[in-house]
Amino acid sequence: MKFIHTADLHLGASMRAHLDRSAAEKRRGELLHVFGRIAEKARSEGAAVLIAGDLFDTDAPGKQTRDYVMDTMASLPDVAFLCLSGNHDAGFFSAAAERPSNLHLFGEEWGRVEFDECDVYGACPAGSPDYEALQPDPNRKNIVLLHGALKAGGRAAPGEIVLSRLAGKAIDYLALGHYHAYTEGKLDERGRYVYAGCPEGRGFDECGLHGIVLLDTEGDGITSHFLPFAERTLHSVAVDVTGAKGMRDIELAARRALSGIPATDMAELILRGNLPGDFCRNIPFLQELLSGLYFFASVKDETRLLLDPDTWKNDKSLKGEFIRRVLAAGLSQEKRDAILEAGLSALRGEVTGL
Repeated sequence: MKFIHTADLHLGASMRAHLDRSAAEKRRGELLHVFGRIAEKARSEGAAVLIAGDLFDTDAPGKQTRDYVMDTMASLPDVAFLCLSGNHDAGFFSAAAERPSNLHLFGEEWGRVEFDECDVYGACPAGSPDYEALQPDPNRKNIVLLHGALKAGGRAAPGEIVLSRLAGKAIDYLALGHYHAYTEGKLDERGRYVYAGCPEGRGFDECGLHGIVLLDTEGDGITSHFLPFAERTLHSVAVDVTGAKGMRDIELAARRALSGIPATDMAELILRGNLPGDFCRNIPFLQELLSGLYFFASVKDETRLLLDPDTWKNDKSLKGEFIRRVLAAGLSQEKRDAILEAGLSALRGEVTGL
């Protein structure tokens, strides 16, 4: 028997926290497409799908999102979908009046679905699971499905999973959701726990490879391996531009730093380092340049403008007077740099940001 372990798709998310309107709309469609691809992968592998929570981003997803998911499941009647609600979408499943016959939803108490070679148990995270009530058959292969934050021991708060309370319960594979990066570890001498992570990164806090986990119960125990499955990968790259003489130097440094990233991916460039106090940073120009090279690009400016007050204390020009006044104002570094940049640009006869 084969299974696909996935979680945290967050279908229906606005995607506007990191992307502009056009890119966000396209990415919402791509996330739905990834769910369809997972379902088709399950059909081709003869696998059941384990969804460890947060299939949707909200308990009230839009009709288009809801219908696509349910219609996809219904179109594959030979594929079993075993699903937990998560901390984002619990209300959706409790309110769902109709659902495909091949979709099994786990409730707040432990449920079990029996397959030829193994049993799958699951419980939703409305409170802490009743660990004592979970009693898998040690003579069977056992998968347990949960959603929440893992902790090694102690008492569990709602939404937490205590690893020590699950050890020694004849669990071969603990399929988890909630953390968005693939993570695995040892449960006990028999089994291990795995966070599948989200199959698609949604923002630059979810960079790197994302995918699904393929399980196989044939032979001894349960084998599994991570399969990259995302349509696009997100990359966050920092570059030190200390010593740059102008925006052309920064542009060349950015191109070098991002050169290995495919044009179909998303890139975040973080500029760091120290620049001369009268350096004219044109971040919108750089943003526009990179946006033409990738599906989506973002520039984050963390550089600092350095000004030596002694250099300007005797300068009789309007520029010197302006710099002295700003330096003496006691402003934060961020506000000081913004005012200096705007003022010096105006004194040069430039329009900031163009």
